[in-house]
Amino acid sequence: MTFYYQKALLISPLFTYIVLKPYYFWSSGYPQIADFTFLVLTSIVFTIYRSMFKFNYILFAILFFIAYTFFVNAFFAMLHQDYGGMVYPIFYAFNGLFIIYAFNIINNNIINYRIWTRMTFLSLFFILASSPIFFEVKLRQDLAFNNPNQLGSFAMMLVIISLYFLTIEKKKLDKSSSFIVAVGSILALLSLSVGSIMGILLAISIYIFLFNRRHLLKFLLLASIMISSISYFIINNSEFISAAESRLVMKLEKSNEAGIIQERGYDRILNHPEYLVFGAGEGQRDRFESFLIDGTRSLELHSTIGTILFSYGFIIFGAFIYLVLKLYKYNRVWFLYFLSLMPYFLTHNMLRNPLLWFFIFLAFYLPVRSSRPDYATN
Repeated sequence: MTFYYQKALLISPLFTYIVLKPYYFWSSGYPQIADFTFLVLTSIVFTIYRSMFKFNYILFAILFFIAYTFFVNAFFAMLHQDYGGMVYPIFYAFNGLFIIYAFNIINNNIINYRIWTRMTFLSLFFILASSPIFFEVKLRQDLAFNNPNQLGSFAMMLVIISLYFLTIEKKKLDKSSSFIVAVGSILALLSLSVGSIMGILLAISIYIFLFNRRHLLKFLLLASIMISSISYFIINNSEFISAAESRLVMKLEKSNEAGIIQERGYDRILNHPEYLVFGAGEGQRDRFESFLIDGTRSLELHSTIGTILFSYGFIIFGAFIYLVLKLYKYNRVWFLYFLSLMPYFLTHNMLRNPLLWFFIFLAFYLPVRSSRPDYATN
């Protein structure tokens, strides 16, 4: 098997995941086609190249986190005789597999800007090509996803990771990356996910003002085209305007009824501080007193940071902060782009999103000019 076929096989799990991720055929909470293909292809890759895959202390720490989620959720499941919460450790176990794979392809310099750009370009191209099938005249688009926030977070992660690769490899802003940033931004705008939109705006600002001021005019031109196109669509779409007015009224009513602390579910932390030591798990939400939990709904805490703290306690929260600070010292370029996730982190839970963990482990990616990595054979 030649070097290039080896590389194609090694990158195939991530490639198919990125391309197929936007297509949800079953309801949220169930594995999708992207998950199945990733599991199959990763199993093949692990079998053929098992000697290439190695562990280090950070991977063991992540595996400890997965084991801890199982322990906490299993404890409360048995205590309350409600085993619905055991689905969450399964999500994290899948993420663990994704993390082991991602860490090793990063560590072996299999992934780079060129490969990432190609797979991301194709993913966004297929989204655009299939959008007439899934597009509906409504305020918040979700296309083939199950909800708008999934669309927004997917677009945000593609843009942030692409800009990180551009920065760390000191590449010029080419047509492919411009396409990724433009289309990703439009998809986030169509989802009307405020956290995603703010995340992309922060990442673009970091890229332009800290690393590439010479591209300011190009980004301003792209922004003006996008704003003009979206404004034209809105002005000529009365149904969209009506839906926007309705959502604005609903948002104002919610703001009057509850502040951001209650609206995102942070109030359960204040109401149940007894869970902060070891964590409350993520199931059996009816035991909590919260604005997001009543007779008609039982919603999770809408915060990544809040979920780590409340669901898994000071131990895991402290370990997460320690990891981020260590990565800050190791790769400060990565840390700046990590900060662009904060608006989404504070308003949505993306702890179960594999692309988040892939991005975290990109902190270990530092370009190497070697043309034939260790896994290559003659």
